[in-house]
Amino acid sequence: MPIKNIQDQRRVKELRDKYEKERQSIQIEIDKLQAQLDVLEAYLGDNLNSEWHGKEPLSSDEIADLYAKYMKHSYNPEDYKDT
Repeated sequence: MPIKNIQDQRRVKELRDKYEKERQSIQIEIDKLQAQLDVLEAYLGDNLNSEWHGKEPLSSDEIADLYAKYMKHSYNPEDYKDT
């Protein structure tokens, strides 16, 4: 009887080891998929509603002020004519 019992214990241990390895490989795959999901959520999640989407458009006065500060003085139509 003891030999049979040892063989049964060995078989149970082999099965336990096999299933533990399978569980570990599944856990690795889950971790990979979770990392991919995190990347996709970073692209599609709250980033789509970033801060500039929530801002109100500039008023006409603000646009005119920006134009006067940065564009009006630097634009010369003569620079774009064929000579």
